[in-house]
Amino acid sequence: MHILPIDICDISTLPLFSEDMDIPNPLPQEVANLRDQINTHDGILLVTPEYNWTIPAPLTNVIDWISSNQVNLIDGKPFAIAGATDGGFGTTRVQMQLKLVLFHLGAKLMNKPDLLISRVDTLFNKQSELIDKATEEHIKKFLESFKTFLHQ
Repeated sequence: MHILPIDICDISTLPLFSEDMDIPNPLPQEVANLRDQINTHDGILLVTPEYNWTIPAPLTNVIDWISSNQVNLIDGKPFAIAGATDGGFGTTRVQMQLKLVLFHLGAKLMNKPDLLISRVDTLFNKQSELIDKATEEHIKKFLESFKTFLHQ
């Protein structure tokens, strides 16, 4: 399924956010790379799990680095949020919290349609291929909506 080009940001090497490190010289290279990648794209698709009913720490760290006192790359940037969990609520809580944070930071949020995938552990085969056609159609509709949203 290819609806729009998507680049994945590797956040695994980002240092923990610290205002003491958030100075132009020397900004950690991983942070500079992330900010460059965010800055050069038309929009951001956040895909997240939900841990303990809240935003995972690595995602909070990303938000802090791209919306610090030095720079706010979120302000005015189109965002969509998607999530998957093996639980029954499909990341409802984390998405609600992310929308509050992103709205506060000035993001242009796509509110509908939602992409809240529940029981994700039952939707893929052993080769990690999506086997649930209803979920595939829902993802397709979501990505098409985001593509339209980006060009409004």
